[in-house]
Amino acid sequence: MLHASLLCRRGDLVAAEREALAGIEGLAMPSLAHDWARSVLARVRLAQGRSAEAAAIAEDLVARLQALGFRPPEATELTLVHAEALHAAGSTDEARAALAAARADLLARADRIPEAEIRRCFLEKVPENARLLALAAAWLG
Repeated sequence: MLHASLLCRRGDLVAAEREALAGIEGLAMPSLAHDWARSVLARVRLAQGRSAEAAAIAEDLVARLQALGFRPPEATELTLVHAEALHAAGSTDEARAALAAARADLLARADRIPEAEIRRCFLEKVPENARLLALAAAWLG
């Protein structure tokens, strides 16, 4: 799925969609890898302007992970695509709420890092974390 994600970031949405769908089909049983493939597909759908589809995929994944009580490393990207898709679909209040919860979770995780410099790098140098905080600053103040 890393390849599909990189293709999406590069703007090759046709190839990214093909890779994400192949990953989903190849992983028919629900698993974290299957969830990651669906998360990438949600990002592709959002980039394609298909925000309602992206929001539905992301909403389902967020609910699944919450039910599992597990937070995989890709969860920050999922919360971002979830909030961005909701916003693009016109559900701005839901998007802000999702982003506020994601920011609170990220900051709580950062607070558990005892070294200030490593905590700063976690928040500012991890691209998804920095993007989440920038988006939260723009949308939530």
